Amino acid sequence: MKPAALFASVALLVSDLGIGRSAEEPFQVDLRVDLPLTLALGAYSLVSEIVIPHLDGPACGPLCDPAGINALDRTVIGNRSALAANLSDAGFASMIALPHVLGALDRLAAGSGGDIQGYATDSLLVLQALSANFLLTNLVKLAARRPRPYAHDPAVSEERRRSAEASLSFYSGHSSTAFAMATAYGLIYQARHPESPSRFAVWAGGYLLASGVALCRVAAGKHFWTDVLAGAAAGSLVGWLVVELHRRPEEAETAAGSGDISFSAGPGGASLALRW
Repeated sequence: MKPAALFASVALLVSDLGIGRSAEEPFQVDLRVDLPLTLALGAYSLVSEIVIPHLDGPACGPLCDPAGINALDRTVIGNRSALAANLSDAGFASMIALPHVLGALDRLAAGSGGDIQGYATDSLLVLQALSANFLLTNLVKLAARRPRPYAHDPAVSEERRRSAEASLSFYSGHSSTAFAMATAYGLIYQARHPESPSRFAVWAGGYLLASGVALCRVAAGKHFWTDVLAGAAAGSLVGWLVVELHRRPEEAETAAGSGDISFSAGPGGASLALRW
């Protein structure tokens, strides 16, 4: 997945708006910091596309021994669903696009189609979560170099088992991305509609779709269970941190008082609040 076009389009949008300056906004964004940071983090995903083909395949040889794999993960070896692989790719792309599409539809439904400033703010936050997630995921993949399930499957061609891609199992980038997007947009929507019952549907729908992506990665034999579980946890954390670090202090206090999870940071330190 090369998100350069998406990064560039939102960069052009927000650079003309001076977003994040309205006191009514639940989030604060400094374009001098956030825009270059988002684009720089996103650019790393393009660098990894150049690096990965030059990596060696799994160190365990032409056919990895499954004996050292835990019992849960061992059940994945032999999964080769092409349909699940295609569905996971489609779900991955959909989870990246949905926050922007739903944000636009939300404003149209509310009769605030002219609120381009708020839409651009939300889009930038989502993209920053996306690019930060790409960075963390790729760093972990390159450091862990865990063989994928099909590297242990004798029914898979030796060429595929020994490819560089076969050594990038931990953790699942599809899963981390899907959960990062579900978490980031869920928090953004909740901040925009703190009293609306629809926020529960947004959370449930987002995590349901993200879970579907993760399950498809396992069914396709692309990742072990622990890969997708770790990816889901890491992606959720990244999505949460990026949004919460941009929440205005007064908004964070309001969110905490209404039963939400809130995080605030400043020169004096950081705080986490959970109230119900």
